[in-house]
Amino acid sequence: MPPPLIISIIQADCAIYTLFDNRLYSKRKKDSSVDISLIQNILERANDESRNKSDRISDAKARNLLKGENGGIITKRCPFWIDHADGKFVLNEHAEAVRRATELCFDIGFQSIAKELNQEGHPRKYSAKTISNILHQHAIYGSYIAMEWDAGKPIQVKKEIKGYYPALISESEFHRISAKLKERQDPSLAGRKAQEFRNILRGLVFCKCGSTFRYHSQRSLYVDLVCLASTVGKCSYATPGKGVRHRYALVESIFLAYQSLIPFHQIIVKTDDIKALEKEHEEISGLIILKEKALGNNFAILEQSSESAQKYILSRINEVSHELDKLKADEHKLSLKINSMHLASKSDFNVVEIYRLLITERGRIKINNFLHSQKVKLIINPIKKKFFELDIYHNEEKLDTIDVTPDGYTARYKPHLK
Repeated sequence: MPPPLIISIIQADCAIYTLFDNRLYSKRKKDSSVDISLIQNILERANDESRNKSDRISDAKARNLLKGENGGIITKRCPFWIDHADGKFVLNEHAEAVRRATELCFDIGFQSIAKELNQEGHPRKYSAKTISNILHQHAIYGSYIAMEWDAGKPIQVKKEIKGYYPALISESEFHRISAKLKERQDPSLAGRKAQEFRNILRGLVFCKCGSTFRYHSQRSLYVDLVCLASTVGKCSYATPGKGVRHRYALVESIFLAYQSLIPFHQIIVKTDDIKALEKEHEEISGLIILKEKALGNNFAILEQSSESAQKYILSRINEVSHELDKLKADEHKLSLKINSMHLASKSDFNVVEIYRLLITERGRIKINNFLHSQKVKLIINPIKKKFFELDIYHNEEKLDTIDVTPDGYTARYKPHLK
């Protein structure tokens, strides 16, 4: 409590009793002026001591960070998959499960990852929250993050020490994971429960009004796709007072008739050479995300920097931009090479393998993730009950328009039959 506040309390005819010296401070006492002077001196000494202690702690933390940058140990506390033994950090028996989580996160969510790891019989049990914490920790690529705190909460990164812990993945892989987790925050993908995942078209079907279609199971065992906007009376294509809904099985069967135009062989037929190139492509994709973040940070700093600092920051921006352009060019070359190898292996692909994937939950999730990566999009134009048009897009290119009636459906262009 600041000295002026204490004095104002005493002068307001409130008494203060201090336990450490058993004294009563009150303006009603004869020697009140002496008391006020005394308590003011005590509080000033307390403030000085508190400031000195804070400075000593800050200095100690700064020395520890410097020690960590030079290969020393800042603190023996570490993530649960790392132990401190013989003066160094080493991976323990939980590291394999954490590494497995980083592999699974591209295909399935936190809950499914936890379920998978628990079924594999690792030394500890996992929950969706644990998996989320793991995948957001910089320690999985070996970094120690020192945070600045305010009121008991971390507010910003003060220092990052790379290579402090033994790494399970590369930094670029971590940024790929972060981008994937951010992508899953898309409202059109909200609500996924892996144990009941059935909709391979999740997040891909849109109404002509712009709203997404949601997967809706009925008690009669029928499953519909329902325009979300129509459920709150905001779909311009809906009959007043009624929702726009269509049988999911019908939409799925129409889409699968076009499977020959979607490169499904890319997720099924893979040689060792393709796998190696895809691994390299993933590494470059992660580096691109990393450089884009660095570029954004530099532009943010540029806006707040002085004129003298702007020259250096602009130079750094040009340098990062050049590195980013080179990475994107390398990524493009790799993509072309991978695609050409996929085309060469397409003859080994059997359409039955798609339907094998549809049988299992993991397979359906894999198909859904793949369709998102291929920028597949279906747009339904409601006409009247059980009548609608379905536009199918792949990589922003329109494949066909299908006219659907209660008696069946017909394709306008039929490229899937050529």
